[in-house]
Amino acid sequence: MSTVNLGTVFKGSKSGKVVKAQGGERTINARDVVIDITHSGLCFTDIHYLKKDMVLGHEGVGIVSQVGPQVKNFKNGDRVGWGYNHGSCGTWQFCKNGRDTNCYQNQMYASADLDQASFGDKFVITEEFLHLILDALELKHAAPLHEFVAAKNNPKLEGVKPVDYLMVTTSVQPDWKTYLKVLEKDATIIPLSVDAGDFVFPYMPIIGKQLKIQGSLVATRQVHAKMLEFAARHAIKPIIEEVPMTEDGINHAVERLKKGDVRYRFVAVSQTNKATSANL
Repeated sequence: MSTVNLGTVFKGSKSGKVVKAQGGERTINARDVVIDITHSGLCFTDIHYLKKDMVLGHEGVGIVSQVGPQVKNFKNGDRVGWGYNHGSCGTWQFCKNGRDTNCYQNQMYASADLDQASFGDKFVITEEFLHLILDALELKHAAPLHEFVAAKNNPKLEGVKPVDYLMVTTSVQPDWKTYLKVLEKDATIIPLSVDAGDFVFPYMPIIGKQLKIQGSLVATRQVHAKMLEFAARHAIKPIIEEVPMTEDGINHAVERLKKGDVRYRFVAVSQTNKATSANL
């Protein structure tokens, strides 16, 4: 088996500052794909791991530069991206039913593959968890779609009706007493954002209205692929603000994100793997 050096990576540290470091070596397994990262979105989820010894970033896109001998669906030069989940066992009931995010052996950002992420030069991933990006969608616009829109789209498959479902996308819990007035009986509440605190909710309305609280992690691969195809087909793209993928550039973006001083989605642009007009 061959190996690849991950090049420059940007990690969390005890101080909470993003630090530049030299990445290690990665073995390229038979079904693995090596990606030269060109862009990465910055999500507030990354802020939760600033003090953890891990490479940061989970909204990555780039160009395929190497493939393992058994890779069937990708080739060098392909424009690709990946999301929060990097892998699963592939044999458990959740995997077979298209719910690999619930696999007990899933490989999620911040709990697996801590030596690599989208703030870096390269990323190695099994082809099953990689997504082809159609030419109609620029890489810089595809990057933030890989987590933000995909995660928010995950619950849509359940036949959402306006008065029956409440999706919570804020970073803090709302005033539940206010929203209880607009919830139908048997309604479902779906928290989509991440909060380290407790989920506090009035007890009696859950009983009286027979409410359901439904967790939603990130999109499955099937939903992820449909989202990218839909965005490309309808020319849907996020409004972004580009920052350099450097220690100073990422830290500056992080501080602004902490303050809420961000109108659009941050996208860090690699200074090593610059996207050309041919592979935008």
